[in-house]
Amino acid sequence: MDTLYIETSEVITKAELVEFYKDIAQQQADNYSTLFNVLLGVTVVLVGSTWLWNFILAKRQISAEVDEKVAIQFETIKGRITSIAEEEYRKIKSKLDNKLINHDANIARLFALHCMDSFYFGTALYWWTVALVNYVKTNEQDLIRICVDRILKIVEEENWYEDLEKEQHQEIIDELQKIIPSTLSIEKERIIKELKNRSPK
Repeated sequence: MDTLYIETSEVITKAELVEFYKDIAQQQADNYSTLFNVLLGVTVVLVGSTWLWNFILAKRQISAEVDEKVAIQFETIKGRITSIAEEEYRKIKSKLDNKLINHDANIARLFALHCMDSFYFGTALYWWTVALVNYVKTNEQDLIRICVDRILKIVEEENWYEDLEKEQHQEIIDELQKIIPSTLSIEKERIIKELKNRSPK
């Protein structure tokens, strides 16, 4: 028999002992289960917080990279647009400048024609020179040729220099030597020769 007799009131039976060990084993199992659940919970919290941290960090990093690439593209496009705008501005400004210069040349040509009609050949020579200077700036070949022909016609007239002052005469010679194109070298030589041969008093 497996019964232990200590005293009658304190007799522990096998069933009670088994029950006692069963309670201890159950408590240990509950302790291990709780410890496992706590460790599992801590692991889940760590993994979840790491995932959340990486998600937030990755989102910020992606956002920063996108912002950086957008800024670079913006600067590139801004530079292209600026260069295109500056080039267009230069073209438009050049066209407007040429139109203004042509306008001034046309006015000088009209003055020259009026002076020729009024037989003020010296003054007409001055205005044809002004027109020629402006047409050379805008490279108007037909009008350059017309100006040179008119200047040649004036210097071949008798007494063309009567209404021209001596300082203007020298200025016109200097200007014509500089601006008459080399394609009109024969006319240039004739004009300069006539201008030097006859000068105002």
